[in-house]
Amino acid sequence: MILVDGSARQVTAEPFLFDPGKGALAVDLDGTLIVATHVTGDQRRADQLARLRLLTASSPAVLLGDFNIDRTALAEALGDDYAVAWFPPDSLPTRPRDSGTKSQFIDHIATRGLPVRGITVEDVAGLSDHNLVRAIVG
Repeated sequence: MILVDGSARQVTAEPFLFDPGKGALAVDLDGTLIVATHVTGDQRRADQLARLRLLTASSPAVLLGDFNIDRTALAEALGDDYAVAWFPPDSLPTRPRDSGTKSQFIDHIATRGLPVRGITVEDVAGLSDHNLVRAIVG
């Protein structure tokens, strides 16, 4: 979900080629491209991240959503042109789990040419298997 303060126009809404259950929604908000995504958690991820880099190739851009990888892996995959926001040390997990070795922080906000502040993970009290990530960008 993308909540904006102002009027936005849709740029694209597209499923990923090899996983039509996942994809990207891109909107333009006053010259800033905002892309919400859900990326596959397997080997298809590389092509999906390449597509997301193409969508957000110009600054300023915000890329946010469920990436199914931890922050470090996402930062490496996106490259130096992107800043992936750090969660405060006392943050709730974005994807709480009781077992397994996968990261519990798989929802992220990455930007090109914009600062992020006030990143917070909000407890959704079980309404979803993910907690809400909120931040101020710009």
